[in-house]
Amino acid sequence: MKEAMAGITDPEIVALASHYAALPSVPASVPVQAQKYRSGEETARKTLCGTCHLGDYTGQNQVPRLAGQNEDYLLQSMKQFRDSPGPGRDTIMAAALYGLSDADLGNMADFLWLRPALRALTSLREVSLRRKKSAISLRLARQSRARPCGSSHFSCGFGRRCAP
Repeated sequence: MKEAMAGITDPEIVALASHYAALPSVPASVPVQAQKYRSGEETARKTLCGTCHLGDYTGQNQVPRLAGQNEDYLLQSMKQFRDSPGPGRDTIMAAALYGLSDADLGNMADFLWLRPALRALTSLREVSLRRKKSAISLRLARQSRARPCGSSHFSCGFGRRCAP
């Protein structure tokens, strides 16, 4: 990376970073391994990643977004922080990842990579369930208004009569 960035000024680096930070994350389209995902989520929680990278792992200021990043990139970056804590490197990251196994890092990379896609899917499911519940409630209300049972009560909509 050092060779690739040679000769680039600080304002150019800021412009590049701003450009890439503004790009939306691309949701993953692969099957989720639930145990690996949960284990990665737990590891990210225990290592307090959300403290600097925010609770949704979207990053802030100079702290990069983790959510939705490529799994291989995340894994390689975390291994580098853990295994090569040299001068000028981020000591907080080295300390946070100290003692984690390659499997732990792999699980955490899997979790961070898949998180936006699963959040979007969960949101869609919640909206769909709310719509279904609203439609059922509306149908039952219409049915109950349509068939009075003879007293002040209405049919419950399931073919039974309400108790007076």
